[in-house]
Amino acid sequence: MVERILLRKFCNLNLTPQEAFEQIRSGNYKAPIGALMWIACQDKSLEPKTFSIVHMRELELLKNSKNNSLNEKLKREIEELRAKIEKLEKRKERLVSERENLRKKIFELTKELNRLKLEKAEMEIKFNSIGGDYSFERIRELEKEIKILRGEVRKQLKREIKRKRNRLGKEKKIQIISYLS
Repeated sequence: MVERILLRKFCNLNLTPQEAFEQIRSGNYKAPIGALMWIACQDKSLEPKTFSIVHMRELELLKNSKNNSLNEKLKREIEELRAKIEKLEKRKERLVSERENLRKKIFELTKELNRLKLEKAEMEIKFNSIGGDYSFERIRELEKEIKILRGEVRKQLKREIKRKRNRLGKEKKIQIISYLS
């Protein structure tokens, strides 16, 4: 089954076991190393040589400076990731703090809303006890009456002022006439 899968995957590689072995030995891979190993191991006489070469290459890589540079690269990446984690932790703390502040505000607003609802209910009870919507109509009627009464009071005051002026005018005329005589 594995052989069928590998054949399907690497069927475009038309290499003989000897050619695959040569690529492995030279280090110039033109295909994935796993595929080259599989093709080279088809020839049972090349199998031990293939594995020994691959094993030696692995040992060389471990000793090689490329591995050290890879370690340095990984260390830098780890440091970058740690810095990102630290930033994310700070951001998380800030967001948690903001969330708590929002919860407090929501609590306060809910408390105020409940107080206002209670006050509204009390106002509705008072409003209904004084007559409800009918009281508005009665207030409008009373305002009209007040307006009419104010108008009448003004008319009466004007008449009274006019009478007093006339009376004062007559008294002044009498005083002037008596003064002249």
